[in-house]
Amino acid sequence: MHLQRVGVAPRVSAPIERSHVWIARGPRDPASTSGRTILRSSLSLAAQVQEVYGSSQQYGSLACTVPPPSSQSGVDISAAKKLTKRIQLARSPGELQSLLQNNAEHVNYVHVSAALTRLVHMAPVEGVHGMAAPQATAVSEEGGMEAQLLHAFLLHQAVGMLPQLRARELSNMLWAAARLGPHPGPDWVNAFIDRAQQLMPSFNAQDMGNTMWALARFRCYPGPTFMSAFLQHSHSALPRMDAQALVNVAWALATLDYRPHASWAQTWQSALLQQLQSLTPQGHANALWAAVHLGSAPAPHWLACISHMLLTDPAQFQPQELSMLLLALAKADAGQVVGHGSVAAAADAGLAQLRCLSITHAAWMVWGLAHLRYRPCGSQMAALYAHTQPLLAQADAKTLPNLVLALAKLHRLPPTPPPQQLLGVHAPQHAVHQLQHDQPHTQQQVPDRTSTQGPPPAWVDSLLAATEPLLPGMAPHSSAMLVYSLSQLGVTPPPAWVSALLSATRRQLQPGSAPTPACLMCAAVALARWRAQPGAAYLSALAQCVAATLPQATPKEAANTLLALAHVRTDASTLQPLADALQRQWLGGRLVVRGADVQQVLRAAAVCQGLDVSWVQRLGAR
Repeated sequence: MHLQRVGVAPRVSAPIERSHVWIARGPRDPASTSGRTILRSSLSLAAQVQEVYGSSQQYGSLACTVPPPSSQSGVDISAAKKLTKRIQLARSPGELQSLLQNNAEHVNYVHVSAALTRLVHMAPVEGVHGMAAPQATAVSEEGGMEAQLLHAFLLHQAVGMLPQLRARELSNMLWAAARLGPHPGPDWVNAFIDRAQQLMPSFNAQDMGNTMWALARFRCYPGPTFMSAFLQHSHSALPRMDAQALVNVAWALATLDYRPHASWAQTWQSALLQQLQSLTPQGHANALWAAVHLGSAPAPHWLACISHMLLTDPAQFQPQELSMLLLALAKADAGQVVGHGSVAAAADAGLAQLRCLSITHAAWMVWGLAHLRYRPCGSQMAALYAHTQPLLAQADAKTLPNLVLALAKLHRLPPTPPPQQLLGVHAPQHAVHQLQHDQPHTQQQVPDRTSTQGPPPAWVDSLLAATEPLLPGMAPHSSAMLVYSLSQLGVTPPPAWVSALLSATRRQLQPGSAPTPACLMCAAVALARWRAQPGAAYLSALAQCVAATLPQATPKEAANTLLALAHVRTDASTLQPLADALQRQWLGGRLVVRGADVQQVLRAAAVCQGLDVSWVQRLGAR
């Protein structure tokens, strides 16, 4: 099973009992899996090697018989150094295999580390295993079976050499294992985590960056003790890290959903800002994405640097990097800082290469554009739907609701005018984006009838088919977001889907596990728009949850929920306790109740015969 983050990992303020936490979900995204990888990560490394070599007799027992370099004789040290150099210059997996096999008496952990690193550089880039990871490597078919088996053998030998490992070799082995794939298994990674914690005081900047990057790629949260030691040791080292190490560390923490204390994040960004000129476009994208996830507001001159890069040459960013930038800019509320031109440049470049985006990155791009208030044209929206439809079945229970919410927001935005209409059809693209940057566009000028339509019916069918099996495990916030966004898009699911939704959400209405008032309002409004008939038992449980969360609800949430429950034919006897609780809260508290909220309550009484809300008149008079 491929290990991947699907939820929120523990924060510093919420320590966990187990030292290492693995969060798993289903198979890998096919777009990020090498079909040529034959090693099975569900088997232990020892079993894999024994399955092929018996007891590894072809290489000998390197891990147990070779002492560390410091204890070898002068002649052995010279031979070991020569072997290291030959490993670093090897041109094929077969040559690496021969070197290790013919020089078994000289092989130590330095050679195993060098061999793994060299194997990484031999393999071609195949894609990305993680959501925001830098480019990953997979052992390819070019080296044949020997490359893959050599990879497994080296990892197996590395475990036996753990007591001898120094910080550099340990971090390099972790980095190489994360780059090469397939996953070596929790036991292998946990053993390296334990050794890394022992060696933490001797870690330099590169060791820390490589180690945390690898753990994030493995989707393994190493536990509060390890993280506390890492943050303490790395805090003072941040100013001495190079740009790549700073990006790796921050990306790893963000991927693991681990938020360090504010002083650490501030020191990290201060160190990064000193090296902006050294950052590649990929480094900018990963660092900005990480900074926002770590709660560190990007500095204005950093945003200005990214804006300039987008305006001058957006093609220098890969599509995945553009999706990360748009998501980060939206979460940082930096649309006005970078300007409309930068957003338009990123949107046009990213949407032109949709075929390169996974469903996760596509959802990030749509979410970013929606919150930056940039609406793609009709042809771009059509291409977006066409690209994402076959990928919907690969998305998880968190990505799909976010995607639908963002699409609902996009369809409510006024159309964005083509900048060519302001400068002329043949205007240079740089000038087009610069005009957008200097002068905010007036969105109401150019109608775009093709983009005012909702999602295509075939896309909706694929979405409903993809979401239905995920409903039982979907978080209350995600399910509420999903149903409310569907209703805003004008989508009415078939009865079978609604029945599955009611069955899944009924368990969320138990005492002590009630969703937030906003979630309850969204669910009730969606059911009302769909003219659903949940039944008396469901409506009673829903009304009781609304009453229980009423002290945390705003007057708008309470009034809208009451009206929605009235529209789904809730009995007056069921709604009256809720209305009475609302009376006590509104008349006895200091809440600011708007006239629109009062009107919603009066409408509920008009829909639900027998509901007594006469007290609203006193509220209006007051």
